[in-house]
Amino acid sequence: MLDTSKWVYFKISDLFLVKKGKRLTKENQISGSTPYIGAVDSNNGVTGYVAQSPIHEGNTISLSYNGSVGEAFYQEHPFWATDDVNVLYPKFALTKNIALFICPILRMEKYRFAYGRKWTLDKMNESIIKLPTDKKGEPDWQFMEDFIKERYNRIEKKTITKIKSKSEPLNISNWKQFKISDLFDCNTTPAVHEIERGTIPYVTRTSANNGVDAFVSEVHGKLNKGNCITIGAEGRFAFYQPGQFVSGVKIYTLRNKKLNKYNALFVCTLLNQEVYRYCYGRARILDKIKEEYIKLPVDSQGNPDWQFMGNYIKSLPYSDLI
Repeated sequence: MLDTSKWVYFKISDLFLVKKGKRLTKENQISGSTPYIGAVDSNNGVTGYVAQSPIHEGNTISLSYNGSVGEAFYQEHPFWATDDVNVLYPKFALTKNIALFICPILRMEKYRFAYGRKWTLDKMNESIIKLPTDKKGEPDWQFMEDFIKERYNRIEKKTITKIKSKSEPLNISNWKQFKISDLFDCNTTPAVHEIERGTIPYVTRTSANNGVDAFVSEVHGKLNKGNCITIGAEGRFAFYQPGQFVSGVKIYTLRNKKLNKYNALFVCTLLNQEVYRYCYGRARILDKIKEEYIKLPVDSQGNPDWQFMGNYIKSLPYSDLI
């Protein structure tokens, strides 16, 4: 992990000129090629493509102040941003790698804000972020550039799979429907509201990043054991948590003694086929999850074939990197 003890705080307005987005209603959107950036937590903020001309330049950072507050993404090309998004124009020579270093740091500030306490333009200008510095006490842009480059090189080396064969198509004709509550012990996790930065995954209702919103310090009495599946009520998506974690509000766990990281990924894929049934106004709460059914492969006794599910995932390219 990075040692941030000697890093220095900088005001966002000293580093960036912050500009607002502009509302473009669904009725006025025409399909085209201009990226339309919304206040979402996935897909680099892109919610669609419109024919309207871009209103913001590329080589900037979009930062949501409403909706999915605090979601920061590097925008390489010109775009249109909704009025729930502010855009950070650099007062320095920004590169993609530097932006990718800064965006996670900006996201670490999201816990300070919420729907009722938006990260407005004025608050954003006054917010401070902690950055590495050079000998002159200025942001060490070269360190940030080199750090991301090194991470990319490491990822490229790690993502060379030894499994080249393609898996056979699944034949689901003999699969069987199972009720979730018959397969899993389903429970609500203890919610953590006040957090401090640390090394424990903080699982929230986000639909991205395996449900992990940040890494925090351990909260006594509220640590959850790993080797389970989590689902967030409004997040809706299922994720496998290999190790211990703490969680925000309305996070549910599914546990089975036969679960492991391979068959859990098989099950999560099927659970995530059901997200279309839910929305923000119809959350995927625990009682509804318990009543869901999923179709699974079965063994000779008609029970879920956990071994087959695990072996299938192991047969997929890149499974050796899990």
